[in-house]
Amino acid sequence: MAAAYPSFVQYPAPLQPPQHPQAFVPPLPRRIRKVGAPLGLIIALGTVAGLIVLLFTALNPVGATIGIVLSTAALVVVVLTFVWLDRWEPEPPRLLVLAFLWGASVSVVFSVGLEMLFESLVPADADMASVATIALGAPLVEEALKGSFLLLMMTGRRRNELNSLTDCLVYAGITAIGFAWVENIMYIAQGESVGESLLTAGLRLVTYDRPGYGRSTRQPGRRVVDCVGDVAACADELGIQRFAVSGVSGGGPHALAIAARLPERVTRVACVVGGAPYDAEDLEWFAGMDPVNVREFGWALAGEGVLAPELRRQAQEALDRVDEDPAALLADVELSESDRTILRDPGFRETLRAATHEMFAAGVWGWVDDDLAFVQPWGFELQELRIPVEIRYGITDALVPAAHGRWLAAHVPGAEVFVDEHGGHLSTPDQRLEMLRALALT
Repeated sequence: MAAAYPSFVQYPAPLQPPQHPQAFVPPLPRRIRKVGAPLGLIIALGTVAGLIVLLFTALNPVGATIGIVLSTAALVVVVLTFVWLDRWEPEPPRLLVLAFLWGASVSVVFSVGLEMLFESLVPADADMASVATIALGAPLVEEALKGSFLLLMMTGRRRNELNSLTDCLVYAGITAIGFAWVENIMYIAQGESVGESLLTAGLRLVTYDRPGYGRSTRQPGRRVVDCVGDVAACADELGIQRFAVSGVSGGGPHALAIAARLPERVTRVACVVGGAPYDAEDLEWFAGMDPVNVREFGWALAGEGVLAPELRRQAQEALDRVDEDPAALLADVELSESDRTILRDPGFRETLRAATHEMFAAGVWGWVDDDLAFVQPWGFELQELRIPVEIRYGITDALVPAAHGRWLAAHVPGAEVFVDEHGGHLSTPDQRLEMLRALALT
């Protein structure tokens, strides 16, 4: 019979020497990681970038402010994208700041200087110099200077941070963002007017031809209110849900109609030197109006058969002389000094020349139907207006007398009124753009 043994045998543990408490030794201080981005250099580059922005702010305060706001908004989105890309092995923040400031200062300053030098070496033809700078100088100079930061990264301690393709992408991207931030501010601030700065920044300006003008089809018998459907269709086609509306002269009543009938889509409306309804109470409609306009609306009151031949003759005369002297179109009108000054503005003259040819591209029917619509009921009531309305008119206006502006100001609910004590009927392209800028941003 086999002997039974226990399955587990426990042996006594060997003797241990007595334990003594050990003294606590603090860890050695950790050295701050040096990455080759001296604080003094960062401050110097930041100062240069700040001075560049301040320079453009001094030249065009409003335009530069618009540029700073919009460019910074875009910058935040792009920087966050690169930070997300860099999440697996985050780069030293000080180096990222250095990369941004390199693009915003060194790259910008040397790009401007070298491109100016490049243009001076090109033959005197201004167009050729511009093309050469855009097609050759800018790509070579700007991209080389932005890329030079990666070369800087390959020197000293900095090269230890370039250990993956992602690192290269992050540093290159942050440098490019710095350059683009300052460049966008410069472009927007260079606008000769606030409106031009906004257009440079991306303000969307949409215009259209009323029926019968330009290449649009005539709509016989149309009323002022009939423009509402056209504008709504244009906005739908362009994917624009909310928008401001402005109309000048004959466009003024049409702008009011759009605002009255599309209150859920129109944010604000401006009626600039627009006329009052022909059937307006307590208004002598023709009082103070230049005889040229009085005669024209007299033809309209006589009917299309009288109006159309007269306007056809006037249109042909306008086309015959507009290229030689655009101001000749208003030679028979007793314009105020303000309007005569604007007629001498090169931008206005060029706009008037181009607009005249476009206006009559398909005949005079747009002009005919406008005049007929203005001496008929508009098809809507001013009391329908429930959104913010601007009424703008000039005291010296001879084409649409100031009395029309005063009447509209008194009868449009809650209208904000702007009276130009010395202005007339006309405005330069820059003045119009500034009005549109104010309207869109209010």
